[in-house]
Amino acid sequence: MHGENSLGLSFAAQAGSLTLAARMVAAGIGVALLPESLLINNPQISIRPISGPYLTRRVGLCYAAQALEIPAVQALHAFLQSDSLK
Repeated sequence: MHGENSLGLSFAAQAGSLTLAARMVAAGIGVALLPESLLINNPQISIRPISGPYLTRRVGLCYAAQALEIPAVQALHAFLQSDSLK
């Protein structure tokens, strides 16, 4: 599939997962911004650090209201609400 994204960059293919993107890079199809942990044991891929803004990902926690009665869910919820991750 050929096209252009919202940044005006051309692309020849799109990956639906990080693993697929890594496999496409290893096959020589292009480049990708991927977590280093995914690539560390893949000799087919060259890792190059980038400078610029710190990349982040927002993750949500979905749970049923009654799940907060479970101590492990309470602890996870409290940790995610704390300033520990900021």
